[in-house]
Amino acid sequence: MAHSDDKFPHWAMDDEEDGFADDPTERERFRSARNGDNFLCPFQCDLCQFRNIHLRNPAESTEDKKTTMCYLRRAVLDDFWGRAPGTVQNNLGQLRGLFKIACEEFEMMRALPEMGPFPLMDTFGIGTAIVMLRRSLDPGKYGDTIQYETLCKYRSAFANVWGASVHTMQESVMARATTKLFVKSCPTNGLWFERFMGGMHSQMGDDHRPDAAISSFVLRKMLQLAETEWHGPVDAIERRFIVRAGLFLVLGFLGALRVEEVPRVVRK
Repeated sequence: MAHSDDKFPHWAMDDEEDGFADDPTERERFRSARNGDNFLCPFQCDLCQFRNIHLRNPAESTEDKKTTMCYLRRAVLDDFWGRAPGTVQNNLGQLRGLFKIACEEFEMMRALPEMGPFPLMDTFGIGTAIVMLRRSLDPGKYGDTIQYETLCKYRSAFANVWGASVHTMQESVMARATTKLFVKSCPTNGLWFERFMGGMHSQMGDDHRPDAAISSFVLRKMLQLAETEWHGPVDAIERRFIVRAGLFLVLGFLGALRVEEVPRVVRK
């Protein structure tokens, strides 16, 4: 279950107009693990992850128990929620069938690979994950918190530094002519981190606000203003500017052109 202090952005709980706020099943999304999650991605509990990044047990202090452990629990849950519930359930069902046949018909008690233990170090990149979760609480431009696309910049920054560090890629594979595939051990490019990013994206959602196209009503009003300016006390240079502005508006509207595309049409 999610930590009691979990206040991270949740699209289904923040948006009262999308119809999910009153749905108890949607409210509980991303707040608990599902049976079989650990068979789809590498898993270590939040206590083990704390030991991986601090090389010690959590202290009795408020900082360790209420802050760091809360971030670690959210990171683990986001990792699980990188896959949909149906995918987790179907995968678990297939594994049960596989294991049953292996045990009952072939006496293969080790039909599945070992699930651990993992080394005592941050091989998952969870240190970067909890920093990104902290960043996700910062105020945004359009909403209470920043958007997912803004958050992704931290992942790119870490990967860039990794590539410039002593841990940079040591092997390369020539695929074709000038195409190369590089082998990297950066934890933010690993499976766990990929699942974490997917789960965090699903929980945060997106708030896209693209520039809206103007309506015909707005265009008519703008042309009426231009015509009023034309008949006003203006000289030839100002009238020429008004004509060009009107032409710019009409070309952009009728051709559904972007701003930088209109001058190209005028030049032709």
